[in-house]
Amino acid sequence: MNSGERIDDSQLDDIFTLFYTRKRDGRGIGLYLAKKNLNAIGYDIYATNEKEYNKLAGACFVISKLK
Repeated sequence: MNSGERIDDSQLDDIFTLFYTRKRDGRGIGLYLAKKNLNAIGYDIYATNEKEYNKLAGACFVISKLK
């Protein structure tokens, strides 16, 4: 988590889509690859704005073991 720009609730799932980017010069590959690589070893990553996890009110990612 960080205290930078918050991820809008409507984009929480979209940011893991290949070539999706919110940055002007972004490529939209980084979070897609992070998710694919974590899934390959039995983990998942997701973005959240839930206060339980996102205590700094910026971008927040949770990594957890797949069930």
